[in-house]
Amino acid sequence: MKKTIISIMPHLRGGGVEKVVSLLSQGLSQFSDCDVHIITIKPFDELIPLPEEVTVHRLDTDLRNFLNVKISNKSKAKIIYKYITDNITSSEPDLILCHQETVSKIMVHCKYKNMYHVIHSNLSNDRLSHSKGITRQLRKRKLQKLYQNIPVICVSKGVEEDLKSTFKLKNTRVIYNAIQPEKIKTLASENTQLPQKPYFIHVGNFTRAKRQDRLVRAYLESGIEDVDLVLLGEHTDITNEVKSMLSEYGNHAERVHMPGFKSNPYPWIAASRGFILSSDYEGLPTVLLESITLGTPTISTNCKSGPNEIFGENNKHCLCELNVDNLKDKIIETYTHPQKFIIPLRTEFSLESMCRTYYNLIKA
Repeated sequence: MKKTIISIMPHLRGGGVEKVVSLLSQGLSQFSDCDVHIITIKPFDELIPLPEEVTVHRLDTDLRNFLNVKISNKSKAKIIYKYITDNITSSEPDLILCHQETVSKIMVHCKYKNMYHVIHSNLSNDRLSHSKGITRQLRKRKLQKLYQNIPVICVSKGVEEDLKSTFKLKNTRVIYNAIQPEKIKTLASENTQLPQKPYFIHVGNFTRAKRQDRLVRAYLESGIEDVDLVLLGEHTDITNEVKSMLSEYGNHAERVHMPGFKSNPYPWIAASRGFILSSDYEGLPTVLLESITLGTPTISTNCKSGPNEIFGENNKHCLCELNVDNLKDKIIETYTHPQKFIIPLRTEFSLESMCRTYYNLIKA
């Protein structure tokens, strides 16, 4: 009998976590004794290619009761449990992976035996950085209570260190996210209409953590005029803030382009003069791995967590401090000496390693 593996996600829109879950599920489906599923619990359209080998189940748990009040997480857990029992397997699934805090809050009410909760970001920055005093302490206690008695998988050592030091969690382990180099290179070769003028690129939805504002300022203050800047990603309210900031730079702002989300960003990355990550914090930024595997000059802020582990000891020169001046200097250095920032992909981030480690959890 085949082993049933289920990943549960809020949705499968175009972010890095969604891509990782899709890739992981596809990789696990290559084991001949595995039957792999993804369950989404929010009614959003998918913006990423989905693996044909994996069954995707679309649930809507954003429901309200007869009083027009949102149903509880415990009620949502009952819906998911019943759906799994009725439509996937009537017996205990062999492995359930809960991705994102939203899912974990629900699934802690399900008493599955082999269930892990995957944390993809630096939780203290993601959930505590914008609160102070008693509000911060209350949020911290809620997160401690949520994760303290359940097995947690961290996508980087930095994420694990944060959980141990800030939230005193003990039941943690690290499994690096991975990429599929051959597939990325194939996708990068697809015909796509690209800018005619040379450009640097950033790929990521517009959020405060990604700090597109810092990147735009650093780029415009670098004085580089023969290479533009392209920001790919889903637009949000942060986009409007960046556009408003651009008005300070007059005609120079015309060199900054924001074409929105692209389901296949790889031709854009491969054709660019350099990839730039400007975040305040990450979990393990897969897009850095993708840029490196495409042979694109790649630089990043030395944020918590992930970039430091991705570049490793031999490529610390690809990192810069979290401020405009340091990022500006690194952009200029990349422009002047691009070959210096073309580096090899480390073996720790292979798809085979990631999938085998998750597969082995079945036997844990």
